[in-house]
Amino acid sequence: NTSARISSIQGATVGLLENRKLHADTFMLELEQVLLSEFHVSEVLYKKKRAYSEACDAATLEELIERCDVIVHAIAD
Repeated sequence: NTSARISSIQGATVGLLENRKLHADTFMLELEQVLLSEFHVSEVLYKKKRAYSEACDAATLEELIERCDVIVHAIAD
């Protein structure tokens, strides 16, 4: 399954998937603000995995895929 490339994220819906590791939330919340204020995305959909050691649940992944133009998965320590 290949998605089409987008040329700009301006006006896009961006999904942020956090893994719950230490400081991942701090990074993702800052990224959300930058995306909205500097890159002018239309919406940020912020989701968290249940635990960093588990795969993301299918319902969350499906929602991100259906609603988002771009998805960022971040880890931190």
